[in-house]
Amino acid sequence: MAGPAADGLSTACALEMMRVQTRDGRFLGHVFDLRCDWQPGQRNPPLIGEIIFGRRGLLERVGLRHVRPDSLPWSAVESVQGGVIVVAGKGKAKR
Repeated sequence: MAGPAADGLSTACALEMMRVQTRDGRFLGHVFDLRCDWQPGQRNPPLIGEIIFGRRGLLERVGLRHVRPDSLPWSAVESVQGGVIVVAGKGKAKR
């Protein structure tokens, strides 16, 4: 799923607050931010490179802590359906 977002998503903002879970159902948190790959002068829309989720992601987003949040590369996303982002692996988030 490392390519474009799933059908039915009109903007990247539609991913915010979605549940993130592994394919075996382990809950990892909710999406609080997205990191995109963008270069100045780029003509094409930026691509999502990373999802930021979980408690650390929330604390970083609201500015309460400057910690390395839990994140996964977009290439780990297997599907986006019904408000849930399913990711590959056992949920070993990058910090």
